Order: sequence, then structure tokens, then C-alpha cells
Amino acid sequence: MRTLLIAVMMMLIGVLCSETVVYSDSLVRMAKKGNTQAQYDLAQCYYHARGVKQNFKTAVKWYTKAAKKKHPEASYSLGLSYFLGEGVKKDYKKSAKWMLSAAENRQRQAQNFMGWMYFNGDGVSQNYRQACFWWWVDHYAGNKEAYNDIRKLETELDKAEIEKCRLQAVKWLQKFDI
Repeated sequence: MRTLLIAVMMMLIGVLCSETVVYSDSLVRMAKKGNTQAQYDLAQCYYHARGVKQNFKTAVKWYTKAAKKKHPEASYSLGLSYFLGEGVKKDYKKSAKWMLSAAENRQRQAQNFMGWMYFNGDGVSQNYRQACFWWWVDHYAGNKEAYNDIRKLETELDKAEIEKCRLQAVKWLQKFDI
């Protein structure tokens, strides 16, 4: 199951940008000047070999710069890099740190991924209530398939606990008028 999840996440990471950015000198200049979006875009170029030789380590360097400025997609990508050990040593705790940052900044794939991390205990203490919360958040943010993930918890949590998680997710999302 974990292999399938990783494969899906790898496919999704390639479509996070609304447009495909290709490596250029102007992109590098903007990234070096501290432009957060340019830092993320440059990382994507290195990660996906868009106009430059693929280099996961350099991608992680630029993801980190953007993630430290709370760029949700950069935080998600950095978390995924730590989860897979691409460009960095595999580290589930660091993965969870960056995934949580992305999830809290409404990055949907990270919200679902946090559900899985809590469900499996990857980088965090296994916590079915937290898994349930993040899957409800993901569900209400538009991923109707997240409900299938929630159903996996029916043997671990009773209906009242699942409902409590749902209500917590609704309350959390109301902060964003969703």
C-alpha cells in the first residue's frame, strides 16, 4: 500500500505548478534574490530535469529556501523528498515536519499525506484520530476519495470518534471560510 501511495504522490508532485517552468538565467537570478516562487520553481526544474540536469540535492536546497518562507508546495515537496530519501537522507520525522507545515497552509496533497503518516506512524506517533482529522480536512477541501481513507478507520475508531474528528476538521476549515 505504501508503494502505491508513494507512486501517486510522485505523480502529483509534477502537477503542482499551474504552468511548467523551465530553467533559465532569469529564474536563477530571481531565486537568488529571495523570490519565494522562483525558489520553488527552480527546485522543480532540478527535480524534474526541466531545462537542467536532474539533481535532487539541488532541488532540496531550493525547496528548503522556499519552505522556510511557508511556501505550501515547497514544504510538501521537501517533505516528500525526506520521505523518499531523494537528495537527502530518508528521515520520516523531517518529512512529517514539512508535510505538516504544508498541510497547515492548506496544501491538499500534504493533508492527505499527513493522514497516512498518522495512520502508519511514519515520522509521528501513530494516531488514528489525527489521521481521521486530516482525511476529513482533505475530504472537505475537495478530495472526495479521502472518504475511502476515513472508512479504513472504522475498525480502529467508533462512529462517535469519527464524527468528533469530522467536526474538528469542519471547525478548522472554517478559519479559512471553506
